Amino acid sequence: MRRIEHFKAVLLSILTLTAVLTALGTASVGTAVQGPSPALDLFSASPDPSLEIVMYVDNGHSINNTPPPPIFWYVEGDHIPIIVAEELADGGRVVSAGVIYGLRGYYGLADYYWRRGEMDNLFDGIFQWLKPGATWVLWYEGDDVYYRNKISTSSDDEGCMAFADALRDDFGYTMDYSADSITSSLLAIYDILVLPQLQEMPSDDDINIIVNWVRGGGGLVILDESDYFVCSAEMNNAILDALGATHRFQHDQVNTNSYWNFYASVDASTEIGASYGAPTAYVASICSIRELKRTVSVTISPKIRSGMPGTTLFEYEIIVTNGWEYSDTFTLDVSDDAGWDLAIAPLETTIPGTGLDNTIRLTVTVPEGTPLGTVDDITVTVTSTTNSSIVDSDNCIARAAFVIYPTDDAYVPEDDPDGNYGGRYGLYVGRYGTAWQNAFMKFELSDIPADATIQEAGLYLWCYDTYAGTPVRVHPVDNDDWWEGVGTEGDVIEGAISWNDAPSFNNEVILDTKDVTIRHQVYHWDVTSFVADEYEGDELVSLALTPPPDCSESNNVSFDSKDWFVEGEHPYLAVYYTVPTYLVSVSISPYSQDGAPGDTLSYTVTVKNEGDTVESYDLGASDTEVWSLSLSQNTVTLDPDESTSVTLTVSIPGTAEAGTNDTVTVTATSQADPNVMGLNTCIARAEGPGAGVSVVSPNDQSGSSGATLTYTVTIVNEGDDEDTYDLTVTDTWGATISPTPLTIAAGGSGTATVSVTIPEGTASGTEDEITVEATSRTDSAVSDSDSFTAQATAEEEGLPMTLIAIVVVIVVVVVVVALVFLRGRKAAPSWGV
Repeated sequence: MRRIEHFKAVLLSILTLTAVLTALGTASVGTAVQGPSPALDLFSASPDPSLEIVMYVDNGHSINNTPPPPIFWYVEGDHIPIIVAEELADGGRVVSAGVIYGLRGYYGLADYYWRRGEMDNLFDGIFQWLKPGATWVLWYEGDDVYYRNKISTSSDDEGCMAFADALRDDFGYTMDYSADSITSSLLAIYDILVLPQLQEMPSDDDINIIVNWVRGGGGLVILDESDYFVCSAEMNNAILDALGATHRFQHDQVNTNSYWNFYASVDASTEIGASYGAPTAYVASICSIRELKRTVSVTISPKIRSGMPGTTLFEYEIIVTNGWEYSDTFTLDVSDDAGWDLAIAPLETTIPGTGLDNTIRLTVTVPEGTPLGTVDDITVTVTSTTNSSIVDSDNCIARAAFVIYPTDDAYVPEDDPDGNYGGRYGLYVGRYGTAWQNAFMKFELSDIPADATIQEAGLYLWCYDTYAGTPVRVHPVDNDDWWEGVGTEGDVIEGAISWNDAPSFNNEVILDTKDVTIRHQVYHWDVTSFVADEYEGDELVSLALTPPPDCSESNNVSFDSKDWFVEGEHPYLAVYYTVPTYLVSVSISPYSQDGAPGDTLSYTVTVKNEGDTVESYDLGASDTEVWSLSLSQNTVTLDPDESTSVTLTVSIPGTAEAGTNDTVTVTATSQADPNVMGLNTCIARAEGPGAGVSVVSPNDQSGSSGATLTYTVTIVNEGDDEDTYDLTVTDTWGATISPTPLTIAAGGSGTATVSVTIPEGTASGTEDEITVEATSRTDSAVSDSDSFTAQATAEEEGLPMTLIAIVVVIVVVVVVVALVFLRGRKAAPSWGV
């Protein structure tokens, strides 16, 4: 008992110690997992500040004129901020506005400058939001701010001076224009500081002074414009970063359709918008603003490529941009809806920080046999390896097409009417100042198959740049007798295309029109009808590209020409055509017939056009025995999916031996393509003396496993003459038959014996179907068969008698010995010790 109690105590101690150690171990592991990770801390969310979008664009998109690209690419339908007001988490207020280009000059000088009563009123609201009651403004002139640039020789106003003066004159602000170094004492007296697009990176000291001044209650306005001119996003963002602001300027340009000057929306739900009191204000050449948050963006260029089946398309360029301040690693995944061969490399990329990007390559192979015109929609998805919710995707298109590059292309400028501009890198369309610019292209169609049907044709051009953009129209040109000329730009080359020596075309006949507004994109025009007509004609296609008659001055676009050094950006014609499918089938009924020597047999031959075009076929017949053959028609013409029947006759020669088989082949051959043929066969047989046979099967039998069963089968000659029959037997247990062959007189019968052994271990009730067939040697087509069964039965139950006798003897002996043993124990004496 003591030992049991001691064991219980020891066991309880062990269990208690184990529980304590487990708890300590769990606590230690939990601390390791849940403790702060410096890498993850970098991605923690900052306090939610008060950030208001004062002015925005809903029908615009980002374009990138000069590097670097924007962190976030806005597209049509996005709510694009261009003026934001932020109450900073650490104190102070700042307004960022990408609108300074439109603030320059005087409002009456040009369409794209500010209008009195709009931006001046809005900026009054901005100043008062930054610091209620503000009156004293420093419009800073240091660091080579961009306001100094003159806008018009007819104006005495430099840069934004007229706008600043309007704030002074109409709203009573005291406006100073100091270019002195930024110091605390300089800023101390001002309510508002305006930084009108710095051109130099401010020093750390300057930034610290500005930050402290803002946190002390000063109101800061930072201005910028699009990257078409001198975007200062990097300098401005350095100040915003130091302030802890949650927004940043972007290095881009926001356009709407083909315009860079337009009315933008003002949000009346904001304090500034409410004080402004109007829904819109006029802007020009603006940049966007993005919210500072952890993002990744991916863009694919170009958006569409075309290639022939069995070829690898030119590479697509995938640009992955890290929108966060810290290094991150991203994985790339590519998928498509057509199941084509896609290759992307590398599949993982690490990008150090904000604004930095890596370029990945995607190649697409169009599978052999892909129908022209097939479109493969491809999606590339980029995902952060540290946070799977940080993800972005973009799409591109690959098309199976017959690609034709131009033999000639050139542009012709009105302001150099005799100059030749063939062999240049670019094709310009629009207006250069007041002068018009058109472009011409020529393509050869001779490599398209002769029997093709043009289904679709598109002109594809890579836009190198948009100078304010313009719609571009494509016209058919009937005169192909021109050439591009190659020389120094503007050379006068006899016979080469120029403004004065360009082929004429009808300016009112337009194949297609596209608004060209975004640079570094592929644009395409539908030119199907004209290409189809020229394919049926001289197989030359000339096209003219023009701007519309209402194109504004200095609005033009440029496309890469066939001489541009990047092959993947060359212009091309993508043609989608079909060629006829020639296919024919032949069937014959009946398959086999018998006839006596001298007889004529008839068969029905059905010919079907399985192709997709009207087709004529030559019919022919041949055989193995060289008997007399004929067809009721030797040529048939059928619509797609149509069939017709002709009669085949086979004459059996009077000398044909009985039982001779003649295999007849009927062919239908396409007249359009002799390689396309349909065929089928039938049998004509010469009958011999009358032959016949019947097989009479015996009764079914059964037996135990291992037993051999024998059957007698009767063969009856039902023919007119003595005949010999080959006998065969088929089953699953290996039955045999003898004798074979068996010769029987006409009308007589004979017998054969079938033997089959039931395999050992065969389960009771298992059956074996045995089939005997007799085939005439006089006529191998004459045969008969019949079947019968062999069945396995159960063996007798019970033990053999010998075994039973042995068991009985053993039992008797055991009983006798037991009785003797018991009787002996009772008689035994008892000894004491």
